Amino acid sequence: MSAASRAVWGAVLSEAVAALGGRPSRMIGTMSGTALGIAAFVAVLGLTATASGQISEDFSVLKATEVYVNDAGQADPDGSVYSFPQDAEGRVSSLAGVRACGVAWPIPGTLAEAVTAIDAFTGPQMIPVTAVSPGYLAALHPTFASGRGLARFEAESGIHAAVLGSAAAQRLGLDVDDAGATVYLAGSAYVVVGILADVERRGEVLAGAAIPEAVAAESFGRPSADAPASMVVDVDPGAAHQVSRLLSLALRPDAPESIAVLPPADPPRVETTVATSMTALFLALTAITVLIGAAAIANATLLSVVERMGELGLRRAMGARPRHIVAQVIAETVSVGALAGLVGASIGTLSVVVASWALEWTPVMDPRITALAPILGAGVGLFAGLAPALRAGRVDPMMALRR
Repeated sequence: MSAASRAVWGAVLSEAVAALGGRPSRMIGTMSGTALGIAAFVAVLGLTATASGQISEDFSVLKATEVYVNDAGQADPDGSVYSFPQDAEGRVSSLAGVRACGVAWPIPGTLAEAVTAIDAFTGPQMIPVTAVSPGYLAALHPTFASGRGLARFEAESGIHAAVLGSAAAQRLGLDVDDAGATVYLAGSAYVVVGILADVERRGEVLAGAAIPEAVAAESFGRPSADAPASMVVDVDPGAAHQVSRLLSLALRPDAPESIAVLPPADPPRVETTVATSMTALFLALTAITVLIGAAAIANATLLSVVERMGELGLRRAMGARPRHIVAQVIAETVSVGALAGLVGASIGTLSVVVASWALEWTPVMDPRITALAPILGAGVGLFAGLAPALRAGRVDPMMALRR
């Protein structure tokens, strides 16, 4: 390129910059639509990646290490059903990758009256009572406010012991450190050996009482078809599906169809489904916003061309060629689009950070997305500026000067 050509194109760019700075309020209004669209683009992809990362983290921490087993056996003539063998915990615990497991079922009738022996003024309270095997509470990852869980000797000896959830203890007038108190369940006394502060699974146990399954079977009867027994199996990370394939035969080799195993969902599949759904929905809205922004740039640029007909005609009369006029208008719209992309990327990134902070998530941002935003904005500006630029390039100097 010759020195003269460089001077000409330098003058074209300087004119474009001068035109942008001449009316800053119009420029801000013009770029706002595109900036919002690109901000939505960056925010959607950032929030999708952040949410997917959070889902993956939740699955790796808890969901991928739990397997549920339901009783799918046939009911006896008296309506009871119990397909788990007496040594169910021992059989499952022998499988590689199993950390803890236990069987539980709601007491027939679901609720039982309970009144504390130390504070009769609370009156009878209706709380859920669950029959559990010794390993059940351990599989829930419990935290005890006081006391401990149900011991195996208590289950085997038929001792009337109970573990209360924190909410149940509060309803009965107990403090969380009142392990050792006595409660009455359906008229029978039970020693509270522990009070739960929290559990990672089956949070409903915090609202009720857990008693040994042998005591429950003797006092309340066996589980029924309406309230069957189930098992929770806590496994090592990565072992859930392998353990799931073995559970039916390990528990009931004679009748594996009486055991229904529910393995955890596949985390990558869930993550992909959520990410795809969120991305498809919000990117459609983002595309609409970007198109509106492009229309705003095109409309504002076309209006500017009409207002500047005299200036453009004078430049043509002084020797500017049509391509120089076209290049100047396109340079203006591309600059507006790129600036809108920068502003939008900043707004979108800030939105992801603020949303992650509010939800206590770890923000995940792909740096390529923020780097792409100004390029996307420039592309929108180029697309929006083509028609006005071509119209400006066709300006007749004589007609323009007459106006």
